[in-house]
Amino acid sequence: MGDQLSPFDDSSIQWETVTKKDGVPYKVGWKKIDCAEEENVVAAKVGKAKAKEDFGIAVNWPVAFEWVKLSPDVADTTGISQYNLWKCDSVLYTYCLHIFNDVHDYHYNYVFYDETGDDYSINTWRNGEHYVQYSSEKPTIVFVKGS
Repeated sequence: MGDQLSPFDDSSIQWETVTKKDGVPYKVGWKKIDCAEEENVVAAKVGKAKAKEDFGIAVNWPVAFEWVKLSPDVADTTGISQYNLWKCDSVLYTYCLHIFNDVHDYHYNYVFYDETGDDYSINTWRNGEHYVQYSSEKPTIVFVKGS
């Protein structure tokens, strides 16, 4: 498994480069979606509202190269049903975190922390697939915050 690379079609992702306060860049992305598809997603969530609460939760999300379904408690807290973390085939970034935030009908600004303490933020303004590409000597995600 150590050499598996990007299990997604990069052309289907809208990417944005972000620079951290220490000057280190990383990329965030989200699956391109048309307006009609977005309306269907929103309509399916009507009546399933839960009050949005800020959170911080310890996790253990190692490089997996496959979708990992989160426990019901973690999914309910984070709004994320599953993640996939793998080695990127990017020249600039070593790892790609792919999340699916589809548990609630509201959206978080997430901050993911790896084992080195580095953090990577992504604002999920809609439900669906979101990505973070980053470089790290210890890529396992150990803490997630949402606000």
